[in-house]
Amino acid sequence: MDLLPQNEIKQAARLLSSCKLSTESTKRLLCKKINHLEIDYTNLTTLTQTSPELILIKEYAGYTHDPSITEAFREAFILAAENTEYTIDAVPIQNTVRVEYKEDNSYEFAISELLPERNQEIILFQEVVQHIAHVFKPSGQPSEEQLKKLFNFKTGADIDHELIGSVIRDLKHHHDGVVQNATQLAFLLLVQSLFPEKDYLEDIKIETADGVNYDILTLPHLYLLPLSFLESAGYPG
Repeated sequence: MDLLPQNEIKQAARLLSSCKLSTESTKRLLCKKINHLEIDYTNLTTLTQTSPELILIKEYAGYTHDPSITEAFREAFILAAENTEYTIDAVPIQNTVRVEYKEDNSYEFAISELLPERNQEIILFQEVVQHIAHVFKPSGQPSEEQLKKLFNFKTGADIDHELIGSVIRDLKHHHDGVVQNATQLAFLLLVQSLFPEKDYLEDIKIETADGVNYDILTLPHLYLLPLSFLESAGYPG
């Protein structure tokens, strides 16, 4: 049986602020039992240290060392914006990803190009974290770094398989596996060359200027093809 009924954010905040929760174990239990914590983006700038949502988030941020509590927060949190409900999924929220290639050589790829459908979501979550950090700046707790960790941000992180998998899932889900831009193509080719034991390019396709999709693994001379996204960007075929 849940400790709290769904959506009872105010009740949870009152409990956390009261003397009834004097032990860490009780606070941890409550954090794990909350199953719905929502912020309305249109009201973001009105939230203060005494807002129930921020009281709860402050409590969660104190447990970023505990994966079970951060996971509970990410499963419960919803950002309502522009008639859409955004959740925190497994993909680290960041602006760029750096891929190390050979010694002292790396490439940076913009997430807005790798995952264009997530670009607006990333911007919204960045604004949420920045506002909460600003609200609590006088006390210093939680810090912006704690909040970024809580919301699953990674800054300056090297390539990881989680992000690679996300790019590929995004392509397959939104575009039937068809590469949408040159950044995605360069990223996929690079990580495949770095991890040849992985099948990252399986079922990934390239659309040529004549509208035909080709399996990328069957194209040994890819650079000779007039690709659709290059032609639409004004590059000669």
